[in-house]
Amino acid sequence: MHQSLLITALNTINKKEWKAFCNYVEGVCLRKNQKLFELVQYIGKYYPNLEHKRLTKEIVYRHLFPKSKYHQLKINNLISDLYKLLEEFLVIQRLSQHPHLQKQFLLQEWRERGLEKHFQRGLKAGRREAETAALQDRHFFWEQYLIEEEADRFYDEKGKRAKDESLQRRVDYFDLYYLASKLRFCCEMVNREKVIQVEYEYRMMEEVMQFVCKHMDYLKDYPAVMVYYQILQTLLNHEEERYYQELIQLLEKHSTNFSKQEAQELYAYAQNYCVLKINSGQTAYLNELLQLYQQLLDKALLIENGVMSQWNFKNIVTVGLRLRQFDWAIHFVEEYKDYLKPEEKENAYYYNLASLYYGQKRYQEAMERLLQVELNDVSYYLGTKSLLLKIYYEIEETEALFSLVDAVKIYMIRTKLIPKYQKDSYLNLLKFTQKAYKIKSDQAYADAADLRKKWQQLQTAIADTPNIANVNWLREKVGELG
Repeated sequence: MHQSLLITALNTINKKEWKAFCNYVEGVCLRKNQKLFELVQYIGKYYPNLEHKRLTKEIVYRHLFPKSKYHQLKINNLISDLYKLLEEFLVIQRLSQHPHLQKQFLLQEWRERGLEKHFQRGLKAGRREAETAALQDRHFFWEQYLIEEEADRFYDEKGKRAKDESLQRRVDYFDLYYLASKLRFCCEMVNREKVIQVEYEYRMMEEVMQFVCKHMDYLKDYPAVMVYYQILQTLLNHEEERYYQELIQLLEKHSTNFSKQEAQELYAYAQNYCVLKINSGQTAYLNELLQLYQQLLDKALLIENGVMSQWNFKNIVTVGLRLRQFDWAIHFVEEYKDYLKPEEKENAYYYNLASLYYGQKRYQEAMERLLQVELNDVSYYLGTKSLLLKIYYEIEETEALFSLVDAVKIYMIRTKLIPKYQKDSYLNLLKFTQKAYKIKSDQAYADAADLRKKWQQLQTAIADTPNIANVNWLREKVGELG
């Protein structure tokens, strides 16, 4: 029974759903099949531990039929019937979360029953709600298409010869759904090609983009089409900054027309564009990236169910740090730290505060905060050790710096959780920082020509090494030695 479809499905049910499912089974089966209800009650004694040893078919059968000899087909049928009820319950639960499908099904019922007054009342209500709907994404277009499909069928079955608007509305909504969906998929395909180095075939992408361009006067009122069109233009023409600027204006104006999750995804395209520009040396886009984060904060798009990701928290601090907006960044840390998950809060808070103190050259305070960071997470371990490496370099703590380098190298060897690419990047940072520190330490007494030769060799080696953690900091420090 442990590996049955029923138990594996029930393992995904939360407590609230379990209670609702039990009520559903009780309502459907109490009179028709008492044993089904007894089965779900028995399972409930051990929920959520559905691997319990007393949930074997034999034991369950003895509980349900204490005076009967074990009959495998009988218990299998009972389990199968309960599984079918679970399927029905999950469908009903999903349907309850999609009122537009309920409206469509209800319109279908009125139409098939020939109840014109009921149908017209439901249709008017559906159209009225659409006119004031806040969300205007591609799903909205599909929902309206389904309603207008029923309206068109109703009209067609009546056999009237007069013009009816339902067919035109049905086609228009279908077109809008297709355009918004097609453009969205094209954006994701272009994005994935760049990120994971795969190739896709862009069938009809050019034709769709030409269509949108040709009918801009009509489509400009539909954000779900225009935003993805603008994202695609930005992805395909990343050298032309006007597309990005137009995208930002659209996002600022229309982000509320999308669900929170989709709005986050839309802003992610703009953020990735800024990161691409920054990595190519256009550091002015750090300001653009900070403005994007500020918009996301103002619109509460970075907080889901009262929680902010620790990585979004860190990214925002990093941008503020690179722009030397210390006061703003520290204010952000203090204002938003309580939105972090309780189990992540202290590490994220102290680590990011330490980063800001380092940027302000408050090295002692930075080290004090780093002492409060738990190093049981690889990311925080590497981040903390990298920050300490920078501090030791700045305050010329020779013994501490070289001891730290040795300790991190040993950690790298012993820890199997770090991907090779990341491991190599940090080992390169350690190696080149050591070399830079030796040049820095020797400046007071070593031969100037010899030092300059070592410095040039170090610069060349860094330039020829593609994978170095904190490479911008390293380049800056090596540049100061020349």
